[in-house]
Amino acid sequence: CTFAQYQPGDMEGDCGPGVAAQLALDPFKKVIASKPPYGMIVLHTERSELYSRLWCVYEVSEATKSDVTPYAAVSMYYLWWLIEQSPDGELREDKLSVDSENASCFSKDDEAMIKGKIREAGGFDKLNTAIFQFRKAAVRRMFKAASTFNDWGREAMGTDREETFE
Repeated sequence: CTFAQYQPGDMEGDCGPGVAAQLALDPFKKVIASKPPYGMIVLHTERSELYSRLWCVYEVSEATKSDVTPYAAVSMYYLWWLIEQSPDGELREDKLSVDSENASCFSKDDEAMIKGKIREAGGFDKLNTAIFQFRKAAVRRMFKAASTFNDWGREAMGTDREETFE
């Protein structure tokens, strides 16, 4: 997304191409087709659930379909939130599952196009499983490393972060 599309193209007075003109070129698919050797980074933060955004869901779908490995990266707040949700020290996998079919986007035309492409690639259940698997593997590695620093993180970031995800 970051490298595939010029984001502000539809702003008044902007000289860059608009979103529709760019989508006609299918830029994200071209980036994925180049088979990036280091895969694709999928960034999770505590501010927004990225799988509620249909374009993000689509990008992961295209990467998975093209055998480009997605890797999860998370903000520290997100990681500490996951740790706080797991008081027994075990990662709560229910916090990692997604329902990508309920994702949406601003343009209803884009939404119809994206949902059709995801169905053609095997459907939402298949995509949800793929997302869960790579998210779980990545977060489990981070969880294990970060658990050591949990007490320090609580003190440094405060203990009132839970309301962000409620």
